[in-house]
Amino acid sequence: MRAWTLLLVLACGCGPRGPTMHPVDPTKPIDKVVMEPMVLEAKKVGDSFEVVAYDAALLFDEAFALYQEGQSAEAAGIYERVLEEFPATELGPPAKFNLGLCMEKQGELDDAASIYDELIDDYPGTEASLHAMFRRGYCLEGLSLYDEAISQYEEILAMGDVLDGEDTLEAMSRIGHVLMLEGKDAEALDALTMAIQYYVTQSELERFENAYYAAQAQYDLAELARMAFEAVTFGTDEAEIREALDIKLGHMVEASDAYVQVIKIGNYYWAAASGYQVGQLLRTLFDHMMAAPVPPELDTEELVETYYDYLHEYIRPLLERAVSIWEKTLLMAERVDIDCEWVKILEEKLAETRGMLAQDLLGEGGEDQDQEMVAPEVP
Repeated sequence: MRAWTLLLVLACGCGPRGPTMHPVDPTKPIDKVVMEPMVLEAKKVGDSFEVVAYDAALLFDEAFALYQEGQSAEAAGIYERVLEEFPATELGPPAKFNLGLCMEKQGELDDAASIYDELIDDYPGTEASLHAMFRRGYCLEGLSLYDEAISQYEEILAMGDVLDGEDTLEAMSRIGHVLMLEGKDAEALDALTMAIQYYVTQSELERFENAYYAAQAQYDLAELARMAFEAVTFGTDEAEIREALDIKLGHMVEASDAYVQVIKIGNYYWAAASGYQVGQLLRTLFDHMMAAPVPPELDTEELVETYYDYLHEYIRPLLERAVSIWEKTLLMAERVDIDCEWVKILEEKLAETRGMLAQDLLGEGGEDQDQEMVAPEVP
């Protein structure tokens, strides 16, 4: 009788600050067929009886097929039958795990967390238990129970030698991510830096099949710098503006360098996210400078208009550079055939920014310019 295994699949994740899936993808639950005791059920059909034979494996396969078709509620009911009618089956752990995935799919995170908790208690020290611990942690994140989520990941780390390098890295990176969600930036910085250091050191001892969590930890480090960049505001005093701009540019360079390091790690999902964010740093700087308060000495409408015209012309290369970066990121995504939410966000922002540049050209060239004009390519 073959032992069941988990399908580890890289999920295309959520947004930059939302929870991220464990490699066990809720869209692809555990699929396994084993020989089980058969149940014969007699059903009356008209004047005769029809005998229906089924076992745990047949029910499991039926539930698995329903889940793949997006019918998670129906699949959940059949997984529950597997657990009720075949309590001693070897399919018990994967059936319970998949039942938890069904609950997650339906947004019932409390129920899912409880199911994973039962699995952890019923099968301690097993692969099923370990993966259930990770999924429970994600449910707790989704419920904004951040301290409990961190405790769950710390419990995983306490398992020590039972873990491989990828499991250890995942737990470390999740702790850093949750600390960031809590707004504990200094603690998050330390935790994420430790995760990256672990990845670099451990890579010399073992090969990481999946660089997803190394890339995510590095991405979160970049996010901390990006948030610091966005938090810097401009005043109206010239000296204060120059000081704020220096600080803002420092955070911008730090964030940009960190995003580039994400790309170098080699996970395409986080590479797409980072390519978007590098361009967005430039776009955000443009927007913030255009939205900054007007110097008080510009006390006439004409002076204000002249000021904005000059400022816009001076910082327009930020938009051109952002467009160039986004175009290159899209080419990368097409080349490796990745399609995720980051690509869609990037396409929307690219179209919007190209439109802004096109309007600039129309303004410079007059109303009779070609309405289909687009922004020039930037080397």
